[in-house]
Amino acid sequence: AGTPAPAFGARVNAASFAPLVAPGSIASVFGAELAGATAWAAALPPPRSLAGTSVEIDGQPVPLFYVSPQQINLLLPRNGGETVVVVRQGVRSVTGAIRMSFWAPGLFTLDGTGRGPAAALHADGRPITSQNPARRGETIMLFATGFGFRDPRMLRPDVLPIVRIGGISAEISYSGPAPGFSGLDQVNVRVPLEAPLGPAVPAELQLASERSNTVTLAVGPQE
Repeated sequence: AGTPAPAFGARVNAASFAPLVAPGSIASVFGAELAGATAWAAALPPPRSLAGTSVEIDGQPVPLFYVSPQQINLLLPRNGGETVVVVRQGVRSVTGAIRMSFWAPGLFTLDGTGRGPAAALHADGRPITSQNPARRGETIMLFATGFGFRDPRMLRPDVLPIVRIGGISAEISYSGPAPGFSGLDQVNVRVPLEAPLGPAVPAELQLASERSNTVTLAVGPQE
């Protein structure tokens, strides 16, 4: 038997799993027979082929972070794209369309589902959990994708994000690329002193009119 043709369905933001994606961000493709094995990129920059599988955006192979028979995580081109094709051992899938936007923010979560506890860190690098909550007044790090590619030559202004924790806008001290990882965005925010307390306080991020998925943060009293 020859190599089966890869078949994909959803093409989504890798953090939120929403269908809208942005140039230069991390996206996921879900389907069947996408690869013959599971493989991860062992170093940065990520390769353009893993386990015999590649992905073409507008006809050009793109960097891959992860492949498996059912899922591929990839880095979208800086100038975006309109079409996607999965190629497995030379066998090509049908051509699919991509829903591209200037901004398509998505917040990463601890379990990778786009729901529940955010993939957030204290300033010293410790994960924020219900046993080790963020404190009112503390600056923490959130991780996202979908901020779009920043290029001063483009006639498009950068948009500052808005982060709400428990419905209250949080002060932002940094918003930009996460050091050393392509397509990953980082936002450092100060937990509002008025933020609700609890193990699952809702949090979201907004760029222009585009809102991220809603995640949760464990928030404790100010120390």
